[in-house]
Amino acid sequence: KTGTKACRPCTGGLRPDEKETTDDSSWYVVIVRQRNELVSRRILDGMKNLDFQLETYVAAQKLLSFSTRNPRKVIERVVIPSKIFIRVDEQHRQEVLKFCPYLSGYMTDPSQNLTANGFRKFARVADSEIRTLRMILELVDAPVEYFDAQPKRGDKIQVLTGQFHGLKGVVC
Repeated sequence: KTGTKACRPCTGGLRPDEKETTDDSSWYVVIVRQRNELVSRRILDGMKNLDFQLETYVAAQKLLSFSTRNPRKVIERVVIPSKIFIRVDEQHRQEVLKFCPYLSGYMTDPSQNLTANGFRKFARVADSEIRTLRMILELVDAPVEYFDAQPKRGDKIQVLTGQFHGLKGVVC
């Protein structure tokens, strides 16, 4: 029988090598070639001799894989496909694209109005939102699915199943 079951990790929101930040800095959303999210993270995390700080996050869930051929093993399943999150200062944002051949560019924010140049600002995610996403992906008992729907500002959402059943929110 093949399938997956979520593993419950023994640590909370942050990995041991990550530090808690008190400022509410933003993360950029980077578009990655399909099925290259984990490889891109590994390449960017391997960059040790940078003169600036670079932090990466892939929205992935650790799952226990069941297979008839292979014994049970823990796999990392990407929840938000073709996207990774990076935290870097504005002046070094463009340099990051040169380090990894799988990065296509930065996602623009469709909720923002066009600037004077006719472009939109890049999509940013608050540090608190990344921490919440990490916590949800680590604590949930079942595989998480991501739907690439375009919710509108003010839309009300609700978690229907799982440990967070009944949790409500508003898109802002």
